[in-house]
Amino acid sequence: MFQSIAQAISDPSAQSYAWQQSREDIVTAVEQVFSAVKQREEAEQDLLEKLWKTVEQFATIAGAAYETPILLGAVAAFAPFAAIGAGYAEAAEEIKADRAAIGYAEGLVMGVMRETPANIADYFWQRFPIPNPAFEYGAVIAQYYYNGALVLGYGHGRQVVDQNLAQPFWLDTARYMTSAYGDTTNWGRREWIDFYIATATSFYRGHITQ
Repeated sequence: MFQSIAQAISDPSAQSYAWQQSREDIVTAVEQVFSAVKQREEAEQDLLEKLWKTVEQFATIAGAAYETPILLGAVAAFAPFAAIGAGYAEAAEEIKADRAAIGYAEGLVMGVMRETPANIADYFWQRFPIPNPAFEYGAVIAQYYYNGALVLGYGHGRQVVDQNLAQPFWLDTARYMTSAYGDTTNWGRREWIDFYIATATSFYRGHITQ
């Protein structure tokens, strides 16, 4: 089963933690999220709506209440988009791995920061596929795997802060940061987006393998 960050942190006084997963591990975990919220016969739009409702749910519950299928993982991973032509299979796998890993890291940081659903929707949620002329269906794959990973990461991030493990998370993440951040009082939308991207990149650098 995919290990959450909270499970990897020994206690609130820890200085670091030994969590490491590959991009493919995250793809599998995201597909478990899909299988937990979607039946095969449902429309894809239903999946996006259910994923978003999960973000809203995570924003209103705390601690032990996270014992849900989203975080426990499903018995069997559901792999959507199975009908992709063989010629695009390799490209599809790379898109999944890339977007899932990035989405997980960004969702995780926003979860630790207790970010609101409104800001998650504004900053990062992909409402529509970003056009990909070279591989049209790849745009849909990217949207679903990014959003699914954002949900999973956000839930894991909320676990960290709600279980009083945020300090070890930040101490560890700081080891991989290339920039320091000071007073956030006057930050606007752009500054917060840049912060989340930079911090997620630092986490990625330290804990997600290729």
